[in-house]
Amino acid sequence: MSGTPTAEKPEPRRPAPHSNDDAAPAPGPGQRWWRKAVLRPIVLGTIGLALLLISFFLYPRTADVSSPAFARLAVSARDIQVAFIDYGVEQVSAGVAEIKISVSLPTGTLGPPAGAPPALLAMAPPFGTAFRDCHLPACRVQRTGTISSYFWARRLIFRPAPNSGPTATADFFVKARSFGIASNGVSTSVAIPEVLYQGLGKPFLLTLYQLPSASSYDWSASPAAVVTSTTAQWQDDVTSGDTPGRAAVGINHAAQTRDDIKIFIAGALLGIAGGAIIAAVQEAMHLRD
Repeated sequence: MSGTPTAEKPEPRRPAPHSNDDAAPAPGPGQRWWRKAVLRPIVLGTIGLALLLISFFLYPRTADVSSPAFARLAVSARDIQVAFIDYGVEQVSAGVAEIKISVSLPTGTLGPPAGAPPALLAMAPPFGTAFRDCHLPACRVQRTGTISSYFWARRLIFRPAPNSGPTATADFFVKARSFGIASNGVSTSVAIPEVLYQGLGKPFLLTLYQLPSASSYDWSASPAAVVTSTTAQWQDDVTSGDTPGRAAVGINHAAQTRDDIKIFIAGALLGIAGGAIIAAVQEAMHLRD
């Protein structure tokens, strides 16, 4: 019937429009805590290892310096008075050193006295060090097992020299990378040769070494007579018979101070690195709780 009301059918509900804010649920407090807990030991361990490497490379590696072996000189000058015996060492190449030896008579003399036997000089480098050129009969080699010893003898011919008495010279070349010198940058030790002297008077032995930055070293333990930026010279008394060789030692205090500072910093970094690594291990163990 037209007057009878009809029930309206309810319309189906439409889904709410999709929103980007509902794409993924935000991590809860538990998830954030877990990420921080895992990240903390990783960061601490990384810092500890980095500081450990820095301290390792910063720590100075200065080897101990042992006294270098010294050469032996023999001067036979019977009935002749000798004033000076000069011994100089210069590294002329990476593997060869030149040894310059001169024997001088007192200033004012004209030469050896008439009838005096010829003066002789013999030079022997340390055991195991060879001459660059060795020719018989002047140069001889003696082998004992695996060790070789060299000996070179020359006659001294005295000639007039400026600012000194008559002088005889001899040059020797040896195969060595750093002849008579041992150094680690902080301390340097040089070898003063042994001298066997037979003659009149008491000559002076003057030992000269070419040393980079020689003036930066403190030679108070073995006082040098003359020191320049590149050389150092020592003066020793020579008596008839055997004058033993010795070592002259110098200390570079500036380099020593730098090494001390590096050691202090490296030690501090090592302590911090150890603490960081231990803390990282402890944090990692707590993750299992």
